[in-house]
Amino acid sequence: MTKGIVEISDEAQREAERVSLEKKEPLKEECQHFVDCIVQSLKPKTDGEEALRVLRVLQACKRSSERERQIVPLTEVIKKEAEPAFFVHESAIVDPGCEIAK
Repeated sequence: MTKGIVEISDEAQREAERVSLEKKEPLKEECQHFVDCIVQSLKPKTDGEEALRVLRVLQACKRSSERERQIVPLTEVIKKEAEPAFFVHESAIVDPGCEIAK
């Protein structure tokens, strides 16, 4: 990719496909889906794992914009998440279940 030019694959150049949708209130539909999942023990269409994937992509986009649009791989975002947000000296003992504030 040349700076300032976006390459489009052959697949992306296909004709747009018209999709018909029912006119519904989005928030009401989302809330109803949430209730249905609880009552019927269903797996939600978008769960916490999906939310985490979206947040990682958004974080990579933010870093990319801060670096003059340099591509930021998702592996860099995931690696950063794995780093502890605090320092514990190797001689310290932290009991299981303890929470350490920043």
